Amino acid sequence: MSGTRFEIRVLRAAEQELRRLDPGAVRQVTTRLRWLAEHPAEVKHQALTGTLRGQYKLRAGDYRVLYEVRSEERLIIVHTIGDRRDIYRKR
Repeated sequence: MSGTRFEIRVLRAAEQELRRLDPGAVRQVTTRLRWLAEHPAEVKHQALTGTLRGQYKLRAGDYRVLYEVRSEERLIIVHTIGDRRDIYRKR
């Protein structure tokens, strides 16, 4: 991945999950996503397995963001956002 800025696209389900979080958590998550978009080459993307194959996780405090990367399009697609204890159970 190059150091070029990536676009962030948040799917509708993830958008709804983000709206349910308290303002402090929203700030944490959005700050981390902005950083990810600006520094994609600096991130060691943590790949998921099983039914979530092809997605990666991003830590944002007690929350996790599950996303996919489309390098050719310089695009990060956010699939889901949730508490670290629950996020993998609902998939």
